[in-house]
Amino acid sequence: MPPPQIMPQQGRADLPGHPPIDNAWLAKDPDARLDVFLVVYPPLPGNSDPRSLHWSISWEVKHKAWRIIHLEMVNDYRAPPPQPRYVYWGPQTKMAGLATTNAKRVLIRAMSLQTRQYIEEISKTVPVMAPNGQWNCQHWTMALIGELLQKNIIDQRTWDRVLAEAHHAIRCVAPHSRHAADQLHEIFDVPHVLYK
Repeated sequence: MPPPQIMPQQGRADLPGHPPIDNAWLAKDPDARLDVFLVVYPPLPGNSDPRSLHWSISWEVKHKAWRIIHLEMVNDYRAPPPQPRYVYWGPQTKMAGLATTNAKRVLIRAMSLQTRQYIEEISKTVPVMAPNGQWNCQHWTMALIGELLQKNIIDQRTWDRVLAEAHHAIRCVAPHSRHAADQLHEIFDVPHVLYK
């Protein structure tokens, strides 16, 4: 299979319309240390494939209001191919819904406002790939966490722990998948995500 192709502007190029609403004006990120998580969301009904699980890096800025760094799947017939595609719109603040409530959270570590803002800036540099049937939001999220390791925001021990706990989180939200560990191993073996 050929290597994934990088999408211009993290997938935003040539998309009509406006980005999703960011509710940061309703819930400002406070100047305080907050726990930052890798969040593994539950599968859609009838789908237990661990590769389809949505991931994000998130922290709670206010009760039931979360700052979320994640990719979104966009399928807009008005846009040129490829469609559908993954798009990074930038960090967003959203109110917690059922998926967030039922998600499994893997603690990365507590971080200051300055560090969280730095992560937001780093996220704008992580490439988004064209869809190829293999690469997805999990690869992008792990690439971002890999950047945190490279820039010494987290250490090797934290990286190893997050990987181990991500395995467990997948088994919790997709307990009927017998191949969760193998699928997760594939994510970490993608060349774009090799940071160790």
